Amino acid sequence: TQGPVGAQLTAKADAVVDLIGGDALEDAPNQVRDTARGASVVDAETVLGMGGHYVFVRPERDHHDALRAMAEDGTLRVDLAATY
Repeated sequence: TQGPVGAQLTAKADAVVDLIGGDALEDAPNQVRDTARGASVVDAETVLGMGGHYVFVRPERDHHDALRAMAEDGTLRVDLAATY
């Protein structure tokens, strides 16, 4: 609701993951230093055209439960410098 993310950043991000597509994905090059570090689970054609990666996903409860368990026991850990 605040407009394009790229216009709100004070510095570009190391990587971008698109879960929405559309205008959000179109703005990705304005959000990331290197478009090869962008990924989308929604729009293969657009993200590949930007030089990024398309990730095919099929959500399954068992996989989500496994990820949750790994996050809870510390096996899976993602360090973030900042979020936007």
